[in-house]
Amino acid sequence: MDKIGIVIIAYNRIKSLNRLLISLNNVVYHGDEVDLIISIDCSGNEEVFNEAFRFEWLFGEKKIIRHEKRLGLKKHVLSCGKFTDHYKGICILEDDIFVSPAFYTFTKQAIDYYIYDDNVAGISLYTHLFNYCIDRPFQAVEDGNDVFFMQQAQSWGQIWTKKKWDNFLNWISVNESISFKSNDFPDSIANWPDSSWLKFHNKYIVDNNLFFVYPRVSLTSNFSDIGTHNSLSSNTYQVPLQLDTSKEFSFLAFDDSKAVYNIFFENITLKKSLGTSEKETTIDLYNNHKKPKRFWLTTNQNKHFRILKSYALTMRPHDLNVIFNIPGNDVFLYDTSERAENQFQKNNLLKMYLYDTRIALSYKHIKLVIVFFLTRILQKIQGLVNS
Repeated sequence: MDKIGIVIIAYNRIKSLNRLLISLNNVVYHGDEVDLIISIDCSGNEEVFNEAFRFEWLFGEKKIIRHEKRLGLKKHVLSCGKFTDHYKGICILEDDIFVSPAFYTFTKQAIDYYIYDDNVAGISLYTHLFNYCIDRPFQAVEDGNDVFFMQQAQSWGQIWTKKKWDNFLNWISVNESISFKSNDFPDSIANWPDSSWLKFHNKYIVDNNLFFVYPRVSLTSNFSDIGTHNSLSSNTYQVPLQLDTSKEFSFLAFDDSKAVYNIFFENITLKKSLGTSEKETTIDLYNNHKKPKRFWLTTNQNKHFRILKSYALTMRPHDLNVIFNIPGNDVFLYDTSERAENQFQKNNLLKMYLYDTRIALSYKHIKLVIVFFLTRILQKIQGLVNS
């Protein structure tokens, strides 16, 4: 039980699997024996098995599991959780993931630190730089440590341990028909198909007020190859990778962190600096909450409630404008129990766009936008003609 296992979830993407396997052979394992398990769902494509069979694993035992009947991604992933019975921890990697040479260094240290932390539901190997709920940039506040906490389960490289995984399985066994529509759960995730195991894992950690540990510099990156839930390949979720294979990572307990994010990618530690009741406060800098509580910190400028404080949107990440009390009229702390007539700026959407994209609006950028849209229109016209 002292060993760590690596579990690859494969289906029918041969090139993706090959790329991941090559990256795993470039990892530094510090002389440890590490088992590699390649679980292949039934697709009728023998080349996936052949690729796994030919691959020479240099650091321990290689095991190949061939499923004779199609499981589907959700059932396939959940079935791989059983390997937590045999290892101190397992790293789950879907086949379109690429790992850093330092990923095992982080894995080993993170398991040792967080295995008994009851606030933690799992450990992510991937680092979000993009709030996929609303397609905007994300960056965690820097607090001097190598990790932060987020109420987002992970599928692009994650670590499971037995007790934490068993707790999730016990929950999902009685919550297969649970409703995902609620004020504390993003609609964008609730609308994922029920074939998404990650949707259930996210709901589990929200309902039980748990968090994943996230590295500040990612140990995996995501190619988003065409597959079960991707109809187009994309580089949107590619992130920088940690390359220091000898690093001693700086971890901290959940209660000591100043970077704790909920499922909306909002830093809930900001509540402590507002002077309002924490239980009655909603942090909503991404403006993605449907029904905020009495005290509402948001970039929404269209509400006529009493403004208790206002801040600029200049520092990065946007949390810092509140932490350092930067004056301005871009972020508002409302008391929604009191009505008021407020005068707002009219260019807030444009300012938000420029803030997100880090560009100065100029003729060059306007020209690029025009060319882009004209090209798309011409492509559609050509497609209609050809059809």
